[in-house]
Amino acid sequence: MTILFAFVSALALSYLVTRFLLERKPARAFVDVPNERSSHDQPKPRFGGVAIVSAFFATFAWVAIVVPPLRAFAPLVAGSAILFAAGLLDDWRGLGVGARLAVQFMAAGIAVVSGNILDHVTLPVVGAIDFGWFAYPLSMLIIVAGINFYNFIDGIDGLAAGGAFIAGAVWALVASTGGQPAIALICVMAAGAALGFLQFNFPPSKLFMGDSGSTFFGYCFAYLAIAGSNVTPEIPIFVPLLLLSSLYLDAALTIVRRLTRGERVFQPHRTHYYQRLLQLGFTHKQVTLLEYAVLLLLGASALVYVKAGALFAPFMSAVWIVLFTLAILKIRALERGDRMFWERRVVLLIVTDLAAIVAAYLGAYFLRMNFQFTQAEGMAVLRALPIVIVVRSACFFKFGLYRSMWRYTGVADVVRVIKAVTAGSAIVLAAVVLLYRFVAFPRTLFLIEYFLLTAFVLGVRFSARLFHEIGREPQGKAKRYAVIGAGDAGERLARDIKARGPASTVVCFLDDDAARLGLTLHGVPVDGPSDRLAEACARHRVDVLAYALTDAGDEVAARWLVEARRAGLDIERLSEEGVARLPASLAFDRVARRNRRPQYEPSVRAQTAFRGARVLVTHGGGRIGASLVASLRAVGAVPVLHCDGVPAAAALGDTVRFSGPLSLAAPAAIASTRPDVVVHAVTV
Repeated sequence: MTILFAFVSALALSYLVTRFLLERKPARAFVDVPNERSSHDQPKPRFGGVAIVSAFFATFAWVAIVVPPLRAFAPLVAGSAILFAAGLLDDWRGLGVGARLAVQFMAAGIAVVSGNILDHVTLPVVGAIDFGWFAYPLSMLIIVAGINFYNFIDGIDGLAAGGAFIAGAVWALVASTGGQPAIALICVMAAGAALGFLQFNFPPSKLFMGDSGSTFFGYCFAYLAIAGSNVTPEIPIFVPLLLLSSLYLDAALTIVRRLTRGERVFQPHRTHYYQRLLQLGFTHKQVTLLEYAVLLLLGASALVYVKAGALFAPFMSAVWIVLFTLAILKIRALERGDRMFWERRVVLLIVTDLAAIVAAYLGAYFLRMNFQFTQAEGMAVLRALPIVIVVRSACFFKFGLYRSMWRYTGVADVVRVIKAVTAGSAIVLAAVVLLYRFVAFPRTLFLIEYFLLTAFVLGVRFSARLFHEIGREPQGKAKRYAVIGAGDAGERLARDIKARGPASTVVCFLDDDAARLGLTLHGVPVDGPSDRLAEACARHRVDVLAYALTDAGDEVAARWLVEARRAGLDIERLSEEGVARLPASLAFDRVARRNRRPQYEPSVRAQTAFRGARVLVTHGGGRIGASLVASLRAVGAVPVLHCDGVPAAAALGDTVRFSGPLSLAAPAAIASTRPDVVVHAVTV
């Protein structure tokens, strides 16, 4: 209960203080005005660190009263207070590099003097390495580096706060399961304070945490990383380093690159890898969520790291080093306009699925054996690994998993994946029984592997679709559409509007079907009916109506058109495809609006001239065939339609018509129909 209270308390305080600060007009000095190096384009306040640090300090004071072991971390609070004061002054007036480093070394000195030093590390196979007297300068260097590294990654919305929440939450889980309740409490306080602030800092953000917040998190995590290695049971320093490796690696590589080029390290710039992704066209939200995904995977790896131990730790570290290297090379390749190692995208899909196959198979084994490698079962599983890879890959190819585009993953792809995984499981199981008699294999191995592989393959594909759709949310002022018709056509039209980009968004569906009212379609509410169109459009602040009742007749369309006029809105058909099926009233309305004619009823002169006349319209009337025929009928004319093809003619109902080449068919048609007027509809 104490750990839950600490988290909720820090979360609530951070949230409330941030709300309080946002309601106050900040001093000009606390406003971050964008420049050519900034990742934001609007001035925003940068005093969010006040909410984060005050929430942490208040919660620490309350919890330390009931949990005496927490008082041993008083030096952490003292060092954080010094850094917070300096960061607040830097956000307000600006401090030189020398002054900032002096304060950082002072805070690191408090930690070292209090006995929080890294005097040894334990490496797999090698064992413990004692640093001796070098532990003091090394600890100082680690803390100062941690402060600056975390400060460096606070460059886009939500990255530093979200990273602190994820790292703090996973770290608390590791510490609580590892027998370090005090460290777990501090981690949940930091995570709660970060989450309360993150609700206002997630892109598009309303404020920044500033140096007062980022240096606090950097110092807190560096302090706890060293503290965890000094208590029993020990949490190796590699665990927190693994948790934050994606953030710290970015900062470290950027510093090394700037040093080799002779650039000033502390001068603001836009060369971090997350900033380079923004310059490549990714949105703030896409980059931030991508970093969150990596942090969550690193957190899962850290949990496995602690649980498995032995040789599993260096194996996982090597895997992440390879992945980070490939990611960095990919970013550089994108900047050059290259495609890096592969010529066709299908190679990447195959490699990704191979990784998922191996991860699911070995992951199922380690889950079944409680993360312990046993000789008999482990060797049996490894012997069957080539069979699993070959069979699974063949099934994936057979069921067409490499012909689909991941960014458009849908129900059909889910069905194909399930079929491929099911068929592969049946073949693999049969092969293992025939070749190895299922000797030494854990009985539930392939059941666990089935669900893991399905989750991995579908998760990767839907993650790709989600990632591509993230940047399509409306940013700022967007045209707000209401789609008339909450059926299949309406759903397709809504997807078409969304695909146009962030300048357009669907805010509601309108429908007369009482069974659909109050439901949602893709998260968008269904409103209506037509006689309450004006109220619904006002409620959702609709700018444009889009018509998607393809099966409804002209009478239904006319009713919606009348209500749209009363609401002062236009009804649009956003796609030219299928325009021949557009109800005549809407087509005629659109023609009138394009000609800037405000009247919608035929004139008295037109009614007098065409009433009872036989009118021959050639070539199906072109693009306005349906509306032209409807308007002729409206004035009492008898339309006769010539169409170039039978399908086009059939689309216009029971109108008298004939088809075929006009030069051959026209004489006989004119002789038989004896038209009073001939309208040549020639599409230019």
